[in-house]
Amino acid sequence: MHYGMVHNRLAELRREKSLIIDPGARTFDWIVTQGMQQIESKSHSLNRGMFDVLQKIAEGISMKTGTQFRDFELIDAALRGGKKPVLFQKEYDISAHLPVARKVPEHAVAEMRHYVGDASDIQNIIIVGGGAFFFKKAIKDAFPRHKIHELKDALYANVKGFQIAGRLISAQDEPSRGMPVSTSREPMEAPHGQ
Repeated sequence: MHYGMVHNRLAELRREKSLIIDPGARTFDWIVTQGMQQIESKSHSLNRGMFDVLQKIAEGISMKTGTQFRDFELIDAALRGGKKPVLFQKEYDISAHLPVARKVPEHAVAEMRHYVGDASDIQNIIIVGGGAFFFKKAIKDAFPRHKIHELKDALYANVKGFQIAGRLISAQDEPSRGMPVSTSREPMEAPHGQ
């Protein structure tokens, strides 16, 4: 819904098949839709997300420094901001740990492909969620013939989509508000046993 509103494509999305991918903190979720209806057999979720990415990097840092490094927020900020984190009062280059960390999205996307195949029948591939920035490369590598759509505010795309859907539903209900449900003057029958 949010992608459709931002790109003025809501009417087209209602007719097309879409793959919406949501790499979150703890899970990697995807849903395939025909219009606004979910295709359950192609939609699924894995217990694999950005936490696993951050954990792999933290394990690498721990091994390299001989410590029990667990500052996931520092790693996350470094990945999102493109700056080296400061550890033990020095900038630390995490790039050596990225190949192992990138295995997390690669494995998640490989599992998703068991459900969606090569996506040749899908018109839209849309990435949402907080881990979109890190999972995008693995998704693009898996679907090289598709344009991958990532919203600038991917972290909030789901909640904004729910808000849009709620407003649309509310607007549809607006004309019927204030109208009596029944015009009959007959008293309502009480439910059985009351």
